[in-house]
Amino acid sequence: MPLVCHHRVKAWMLAVSLGVLGACGGTDSAAPAKDVIPASITPVSTDTIRGAVGQAGSLPLAVIVKNKNGDLLDTTLVTFAVISGNGTLGSTSVRTDATGKAQTTWTLGSTVGVQKATATAGTLAPVSFTALATVGAATTLTKTAGDNQSATIGTNVAIAPSVKAVDSFGNPVSGMTVTFAVTAGGGLVTGATATTGADGIATAGSWKLGTSIGANTLVATASGGLSATFNATATVGAAATIALTPNTISDQFIGQTVQLSAKVMDASGNVIPNAVVAYTSGNAAIASVNSAGLVTAAGAGTTNITATVGAATASVAITVIGHPAAAGITQTFNFNSIPTTDIAFSNNAMFVAVPGLLKVFMYDATATTQTTVVSLPSSAQFVVAPTHAAGPAVAVSSGAVSRVWFIDPGTATVIDSLTINDVVTSATMTSDGRRVYVMQTDGTLNIIDGSTHAIVARPLLGGGFNKIVMAPGDTTVYALAQVGVLLGIDTRTNQQVKSVIVSQNIPDWTIGQDGLFYFLDPTVGVVRVYNISTQTVVRFISTPPSPTTVAVSPDSRQIWLTHTGGTVTVLQGDVTNGFLPFASLTTSNTAPAGRAYFNPSGAFAALTNIGGVVDIVR
Repeated sequence: MPLVCHHRVKAWMLAVSLGVLGACGGTDSAAPAKDVIPASITPVSTDTIRGAVGQAGSLPLAVIVKNKNGDLLDTTLVTFAVISGNGTLGSTSVRTDATGKAQTTWTLGSTVGVQKATATAGTLAPVSFTALATVGAATTLTKTAGDNQSATIGTNVAIAPSVKAVDSFGNPVSGMTVTFAVTAGGGLVTGATATTGADGIATAGSWKLGTSIGANTLVATASGGLSATFNATATVGAAATIALTPNTISDQFIGQTVQLSAKVMDASGNVIPNAVVAYTSGNAAIASVNSAGLVTAAGAGTTNITATVGAATASVAITVIGHPAAAGITQTFNFNSIPTTDIAFSNNAMFVAVPGLLKVFMYDATATTQTTVVSLPSSAQFVVAPTHAAGPAVAVSSGAVSRVWFIDPGTATVIDSLTINDVVTSATMTSDGRRVYVMQTDGTLNIIDGSTHAIVARPLLGGGFNKIVMAPGDTTVYALAQVGVLLGIDTRTNQQVKSVIVSQNIPDWTIGQDGLFYFLDPTVGVVRVYNISTQTVVRFISTPPSPTTVAVSPDSRQIWLTHTGGTVTVLQGDVTNGFLPFASLTTSNTAPAGRAYFNPSGAFAALTNIGGVVDIVR
């Protein structure tokens, strides 16, 4: 082989060797390594992050990391940290991606306001992130004031109810609408719609409790199904009314007792338990009352027993049945020598018939003051009135054609009349004025309705009946004939129920409240006390000479006998033990005394006299 070719081969092999060495970096001409040291860290956004407490912020925490040449660094470790606000991070250590960015989520803490976080890479100064945390949605409505109060019914509680709306971290929620509504007790709320303030509190205007004692409820509600319930107790109000039991007291005899009980109520009718009631009597001489409400009848007359609690009062009238003291004449009414013929009492007036003047004179119930005069078209021989009602009274003009006049005591006027075509011999009335009974000389008993003033029945009893008397209890009207026959008419059926032979030639008689008949028999100088049920005389009572009329006090403890000489004998006692002379009275006019009449309680007697006077004896 030629030498030139050998040298060329060796040169080629050297060149190849050098190329291989160069490719292995074995020479100073190789490329330098990349700089991976962080030189800058910048936030992706500098906007303030916003969000509700406990919720993720509106932006993630994100940074870009570069080296000193401004190259983006990947795989660089970035550390995130919460500086304030107590929030949480999705991750605290994140490596940058190929774009040089590292990011994590930031869940804001529970504190409303500014919160801080940082991001750090290597030895670089951390960059800061700012978040503004707002309050979350309301999750709770709590009572702050006005619960478990008490107030008088129908009044406002002292503290208006209020509630506080807060989020799940207890931060107050402002601007929230709260509605207050009464749900029990019947009360009333004002300012029912309120808005929470910066403190999260909404307050009702006022809460007035209902009118019934007991539980009242008010509920506050807000959106999201939030609610809070307030409770209050309505207490009884001040005493406004008193209901007494019994609310009426029937006639009592001296010594009898009645127990009163009082139900005290406020203005809404709620009962006030254990109310302290003060009892007083208008006249303790008539009826006394102790602190427990026990009423004791003491003397004849009418008075009021009053119960008082605070400004509330209630009264009940009590009439005590008794008899006059009969110590003497206490007052005289003079009718100018014109004889008076009859007297009747209602529960509020005394009526005196003066035929010669064609008048009926009215006096107050105590027979002390003349109230008015009723003029009649004709003279009235009889007058009757309901002893336990206010009227009307009835005056009867007796003649061939008799007239029944109905008198309104309130207006002192004749309001109606009725004709009876015969001479009237007697008249009586039920204590309530429901029926009027007028006897004719032929024995016809005219039964008149006290309301319609019409005759409703006319039973014929027979002739010779000159006096009719109403029995206690208004159940029977009795008539006595001159021949001694005593008839009884049932006031409910208008039928005859009794027929008894008693005695002839009885000039006068009456019935006591004890139900016994008192027959005057001057021929033998006695008053026969007769029991119609057993048809026996239970007592003979001796009388002074020449009595003309007999009257018995309402308590049946006194018998009053009038005499022709203007004197009156009073006997006192009882049927069981007998009667003895008690007093002898002389009328203010020595003309013959007419008759003794007792007011319904027996507190006083009125004595007629044909000399034209009426004497009052107490």
